[in-house]
Amino acid sequence: MILKKTKTGVLLLMSLFVTITFSGCGANSDSVQSVKDMPASEKPTNSQAVQPDTSAPTGNETISINYDYDGLNTELPEGYPSDIFPLYKDSAIASVMEYNGGYTVIAFAKDDFNTIAAFYKEVLKDAAIIVESNTAEGFTSFGKIGTYTYNFDTGASDEYEGYSALITIILIPEE
Repeated sequence: MILKKTKTGVLLLMSLFVTITFSGCGANSDSVQSVKDMPASEKPTNSQAVQPDTSAPTGNETISINYDYDGLNTELPEGYPSDIFPLYKDSAIASVMEYNGGYTVIAFAKDDFNTIAAFYKEVLKDAAIIVESNTAEGFTSFGKIGTYTYNFDTGASDEYEGYSALITIILIPEE
């Protein structure tokens, strides 16, 4: 019982972190240096593996992060459960983080976020939804689907020309 409460607490904290992190995505682009404007020598690589902090006991954990700062050309990793939580059609992926069977996907779509929300409401019709929010600014859902706890969010975005919505998917496998 304590483990379930702890797991739920950690998931809620992660959800809050993601929400706070992306709440500034519509910020004035003049106030932030674009990675596209960086000299090639300063740009991060398109794909890298990040090793966990070895000062803490981590076992055999690995983190894989794939991103593309020059555009939206990242792909879902092999093993991503598209049959359980598919990526919206024609979405362009900005980044994917894979961590011990869990995934965080940041993507952009050309369709309005309300259309995307309707698609995911259908995907989630058999999920065990814990919390769901549907506002004029976006749609968020948190719950369990298949063998994963999920957090999904979509909302309007003008971060990339030609794309009008941001999609965030977080999948955490059950232990």
